[in-house]
Amino acid sequence: MSALSILDVQHLTKTYDTGAGKLTVLKDISFTLPAASTCAILGPSGSGKTTLLGLCAGLDRPTSGSVLLNGITLGEENEDERARIRNEHVGFVFQNFQLIPTLTALENVTVPMELRGDRSARQLGLDLLRRVGLGERVDHYPAQLSGGEQQRVALARVRDRDHARIESQRRHRARARDARSRCRGAHGTHHPAAQWGDGLASVK
Repeated sequence: MSALSILDVQHLTKTYDTGAGKLTVLKDISFTLPAASTCAILGPSGSGKTTLLGLCAGLDRPTSGSVLLNGITLGEENEDERARIRNEHVGFVFQNFQLIPTLTALENVTVPMELRGDRSARQLGLDLLRRVGLGERVDHYPAQLSGGEQQRVALARVRDRDHARIESQRRHRARARDARSRCRGAHGTHHPAAQWGDGLASVK
């Protein structure tokens, strides 16, 4: 892995056991993502984009191959350690945003910070919500927010630190301008217009 790379994926394969036999979702995937760059992972539905992003973030283990995130070999870590690494190095924006319905916008943003013991979580959360135009909506619950506002809460939640942004999302157009200028990492999409990243990886 290059000193200037934030993500290095080598010969990644993922196979599941099913009632009908073994199902290989990913086979021999390799790519390197330089620091401070973006990469679009392009492919149709069911091609393995979400599986690949999950492996890159340590949500699952590959059948074979390796993933180095910020110089850390994820396959060598146990589940608890991978969870700690995700909290410190990875930010997700899910296609359905995954906001906690019983928490306010501010509380949704500050949860990862509080888990890390950040005493400035509230002030940083307020600042991030103001930066995405939700300074007047900090006490609103997800059900009280529009889809676009929920999306901005999810974006604010991953922008509290300088790390790899590994994003799983479908409606990338709505935030392409913001992502082009600020996000650094990888995202998955099946939309052929997703050409705004610095690189493009295709899964079939």
